[in-house]
Parts: sequence; structure tokens; C-alpha cells
Amino acid sequence: MFYTWNRDTNSLTDDGRISGSATSTLTISNVSSTDAGTYTVSVTNIAGAAQSAATLLTVASPPVIVTPPTNQTVLPGATATFAVGAVGSQPLFYQWQNHGTNIISGGNTSVLTLRNVSPADAGAYSVVVSNTLGSVTNAGGMLAVIPVSVPGTTLATLYSFKDANDGSNPLAPLVQATNGSFYGTANSGGASRAGTVFRITTNGALGTLHAFSGGNDGGAPRAGLIQAADGNLYSTTSSGGANFGGTVFRMTINGALTTLHAFTFGSDGGNPWGLVQATDGNFYGTTSSGGGSGDGTVFKMLPNGTLTALHGFSGADGANPRGGLVQGNDGNLYGVTLRYGAPSPYDGTLFKITTTGTLTTLFNGTGTNRFSPRDRPVQSSDGNFYGTTLDGGANRSGRVFKMTPTGLLTWLYSFTGGSDGQWPRAALVEGKDGYFYGTTTVGGAYGFGTVFRMIPSGALTTLLYFDGFNGANPAAPLVQATDGNFYGTTPNGGANGFGTVFRLSVPALSLSIALAGSQIVLSWPSWASDLRLQQNSDLTTSNWVAVTNPPPVVTNLENQVILSPATSGNTFYRLTH
Repeated sequence: MFYTWNRDTNSLTDDGRISGSATSTLTISNVSSTDAGTYTVSVTNIAGAAQSAATLLTVASPPVIVTPPTNQTVLPGATATFAVGAVGSQPLFYQWQNHGTNIISGGNTSVLTLRNVSPADAGAYSVVVSNTLGSVTNAGGMLAVIPVSVPGTTLATLYSFKDANDGSNPLAPLVQATNGSFYGTANSGGASRAGTVFRITTNGALGTLHAFSGGNDGGAPRAGLIQAADGNLYSTTSSGGANFGGTVFRMTINGALTTLHAFTFGSDGGNPWGLVQATDGNFYGTTSSGGGSGDGTVFKMLPNGTLTALHGFSGADGANPRGGLVQGNDGNLYGVTLRYGAPSPYDGTLFKITTTGTLTTLFNGTGTNRFSPRDRPVQSSDGNFYGTTLDGGANRSGRVFKMTPTGLLTWLYSFTGGSDGQWPRAALVEGKDGYFYGTTTVGGAYGFGTVFRMIPSGALTTLLYFDGFNGANPAAPLVQATDGNFYGTTPNGGANGFGTVFRLSVPALSLSIALAGSQIVLSWPSWASDLRLQQNSDLTTSNWVAVTNPPPVVTNLENQVILSPATSGNTFYRLTH
């Protein structure tokens, strides 16, 4: 008689633990989970062969982790996945932990998925695998979140549009109303796919107030809302309306909408670009088309909706205005056009117009001196106007300019198209700290745009890189809220690819002084590279002197200067541009 033992489909032979593989009795010593399986024996002699029925060997064992989680490095807003492979007696139970705390949502399977990660999610993710016979803990994998903002600043993606009833692709800035909430428009999406008006809180709770139909109420809003003196919200839609030329509408803060004017593409224009309420209580705006020459208009609208065209562009004085208007300290309105003279997307104008319709061209681009604004200028506390151009500069990547009220224009900064960004499309905003803040639509470390900060003389610091997950291609100005943070929108990117609402927190700059033995250490954030350290022995004088020796050294993300104290008297220090 001859015997052959098999486990599953594999023939067994004697080794250090297995004996009797060629006999009628198979012995397995020191049984482990690898011995589990289906056993059969084949018996043969000269008369033939026979095979036994299968016998299942089940080995009860505590869990063993055979494939530990691996480290993950992701960008903010991305999805990180940790997986563990384990064997042992079933059923196996899993519990993922972060910093020793059990993860409740999604932490009870062999795969842990973290969506929309932020720097706060970085760290070690361990896992405990258990069954009725015991448990085993693996130290897990490390999650590293690549920083996309300079140290000290914090980006939070408050909302990612779903292209559902909430809308999609917001192109306009937010406005913070007197009730503390933000209001904005989405260019598309909504119940009729024609855009929406939404309200969002500072913690990201969004509600749709109105879904445009594309009919009489308008469609495709591309301008931001303003809150007027009567407490209502006003804005425009770029299309729809009774004549398909766009509309002006009024909305209560609870969402009740009234169409005030439907553009005809006649003398009143067509395809409007938002509103500003002037000190006379009336509303003023621009249209990018229509008017006598088809090149757009400037209009005035009374609060009751009565609209009058103030100026029709002819090409020689500019064409196709963009971004609405801003009222200067002198009471005049200032704006920009896309083109000037012969059709060119790179030669526009900057103009001022009185509330009665007298227009003056302050600056226009010509050939090599390209001037391609896409949004209105902003008047600074110093009385000058500041703005951006999409094209131009040594790298054809856009520029920042300053213009005096009389029209003297100075170029302050030319974007390289690299890490500093490319193609700034939106207006600047002057922060409470005296800096200007703006965005570029593309470029930066990941190619999806940036947020930057600039001093009035032109020194620029990139604060934030968009990576696609946290938003992409910002096209609207930022707004600084009452909490001091900056809020904005991106038309693309986010968790669903349809745009985001975000918050950027920029800490107030401070100079700290500490003693280190017999020396003093002065420190300030390393990203504030535009600031200079000065000293003075008497605050009643203006004799501030630059501290240049020794120069600052970056230590622990701070600029540091170590000095010996004065032998007598006081020494005062400050940071200045």
C-alpha cells in the first residue's frame, strides 16, 4: 500500500514538523495558521487507487499583521489611504487610531480613508487588529501634508461645490453682510443649470438662496453682490432676462429676488459686469457689449430700477469694459476696458467718468506697452489707484501697477510665471495691515494659481499655492472679513472639481525681543522678507537707523538678529518696509 497526503492541491513531504506523509497517519507538530487547509490522502496498490474524502483543518490563531500600513505624503485637500493586511482566526476586528485616539468614522475596517486632508491631519496612524484570541498593534504609517502656504498662515477650504443645487464655478467675490454671513454667486449649476446665489457662514455651512432659470430672472451671474444702504443685496447676471442681455436684480438677505432691469443690447448695453453704489445713492455699472457701437456702456440706475446709459464706448475711447467700477475719493468713477483702438485683447484702458457721464481716458496700452486689465482698480489709503493686468511684463505673465488720480502710471511688479504665479485676473484688496492682497489664476508651485501680498512700493510675497485639491484658478478678489481673515472663491478644483470657498488666515506681524545670556535676540516671521529692522535711542525723534550688521538669520522659521545691548540708555526697535 502506498499513501500520498495533500493539503489543498499540494503534495506533502516530511520535514521538521510534518511526518508520516507516506503512511496512513499524517502528523503535524507545532501547528500554525499556515497549516490550515483541506487535507486528502490517496491510497494505491497493484489493484488500483482510491482517494479519501476531504478533511478541513482550521487553526485558531491570534491576528498577525502581514502587510503593515505605508507612509503617505499628500497635498492639502487630497485623499490619503492607509491599508493593513492581517491573518488570523476570523472574524478580525480593526481599530485605527490617530495620536492614540480611536477614529470613529471609517476607522473600523482594514482600509482607512482620509478625505480633504489638512495640515492638522498630519501624524501617525496606527491600527489595532483583534479577534477572540488576542490583538496586535502596528505603529502604522505617517501622514505628511505638504505645506502650500508660508509658515504661520492657514488655509481652510470651507466648501467644495457639487454642481448640484448649490451651483458650480463661482467667478465672483464674496460680500460679508451686516448679519455676519457671506453672500456670493455661482456662475453655473443650480436647479436650472443657470447659476445660483448662495449664503455661507464662516464655518462653511452653505445654503442656496436662489437658482437662476436663465429666463426672466437672468442667468450666469459673473459679478459679486453688494449690500446697499437699504440692507438689500444687488448685482447683475451676464445673460438671460427678457431680452437675453442680462439683468440687474435686487435680493433680500433671505433670498427674495426682484428683477429691476433687463438689458436689450441697445443703448443700455448688454452683458453687465456688476454694480457699485455711489455716495449719491444711485447704482453705477458697466456692460461689455451693446451701446451705439456695440463696444459696451457705463450706466446709472436709480434704486427703483430706472436705468440710464451714461456713456457708450466706441473703440477709440476703449471697448468691452470689465470688472465694474469703483468710486474714488473725488467722487468720480474709475474702471477699465479690455480693448482700445484696433481689436486686441492686450491693449485696454483705464478711465474715469463723472456721475453725469463725462469720460476721461487716463491710460491706454499701445503695442509693446501692453495694458490688459481684467478688473477694476482699487483706491488705496494713500490716494493712488492699484490694479493688475493679465498680460505684459518681461515674461508676459501679468503685472501690478500704481496710478495717481491724474493718470501717471507706474509698474510695480512683473510676474515671472513661476512660483510667484501668472496672469492675475482679479482686483487687489487693501488689508487692514496696509498690504495689498491678490491672486493669480495659474502658476505657482502646482500650476493652479496663488495668493500674494504686496507692499505699496511693489515688494511681493507669495502666501499660498493652490494645488487643485484645495481649489484652482482663483478669478475673483479676496475680501477681508470682520474677523480679520481673508475669504475668497475658486471656480475650479476642490473635492468635486467645481470650485471652492476658502479662508486664508494671515497672522499679524510682530517683533519679539528676548534675552539670551548677555545678548538680545530680535525675531519676526521668516516669510515677512520685505520688512527691515531699525533702531532708535529716542522715540521723540525720527532718527531711525537700519540694523544691517549682523544680517538676519533664518532659524525655526523666523528671522533672527542677535545683538549686544547698548552700554547705556534705551534702544528701541521696529520693523518697517
